[in-house]
Amino acid sequence: DIGLQAALLRRGYESTVLPVERRDWLRVATGLVDWEFLNGRGSPDCRAFRWYTERLRATVDEVVEDTGSPVLLLAHSAGGWLARAAMGHNDWSGDGRESSDLVRGLVSLGSPHLPPPPEVNDQTQGVLRAVDSEWPGAHLSDAGIAYATVASKAVIGDESAPRGSAERYAAGSYQMVCGDGNVPGDGVVPLASSHLDGALQITLSNTVHSINEPGSTEPSMRWYGSEDEMDSWLVDVEELMGISRRLGAAVRVTMTNTEETPTAATIRSSGAAGTTAADDET
Repeated sequence: DIGLQAALLRRGYESTVLPVERRDWLRVATGLVDWEFLNGRGSPDCRAFRWYTERLRATVDEVVEDTGSPVLLLAHSAGGWLARAAMGHNDWSGDGRESSDLVRGLVSLGSPHLPPPPEVNDQTQGVLRAVDSEWPGAHLSDAGIAYATVASKAVIGDESAPRGSAERYAAGSYQMVCGDGNVPGDGVVPLASSHLDGALQITLSNTVHSINEPGSTEPSMRWYGSEDEMDSWLVDVEELMGISRRLGAAVRVTMTNTEETPTAATIRSSGAAGTTAADDET
């Protein structure tokens, strides 16, 4: 009752979760037989991540067929940039349909949208750099897809902080993502990497990346999807999407992960034709 899915349901949003388990991420290792990926020049459709984008498209297809309405992708962490890869140049699955026919918006929670500077090793082996180069910013906004990026400045990284501290943990993570550990962020993803040009940019002050406090196994009640933090971004997203909770019918949400930190979600209602889908953390 304390997860993201439950918090959305209390606000009238039913949800469908993208079937991704932690062991599925081991498939990224299949990219090691791809010479371009191995040498840091991975493409958005490389085998390391193609399984994910294909599964996301299939899940969205099922929700749209079931509801008759486009979805709103609610993507956590890596799910944000992977959702951008799935939408591509507004070509959905290469079958003649446009992404904007199935997706009404993308909302990312703590997503590392921007690649690190050239001198810093890209943990995605060039795939994130390619996504941001091919589909920069709110790339499909002119096609009618709305974008909102939600980030936080709750934890300032500090490479000199004591071992085991949230600040020391954050510094190590931020360094890998943006090349600078001593910056603000949500404890995992730095603020500097989290927003897209052209998107509604929401920066929170006390929210952390996931269900545990940064650098610990202690449960957190202040992550993006918690009951206490959700309205700090959801209200603005509802306004952007033209969605009202004051509806007679339930709202349908589709999320793209099985953990309490989903990577995408979809919302539909009879009054405000909307559907949402969610993704997973890095």
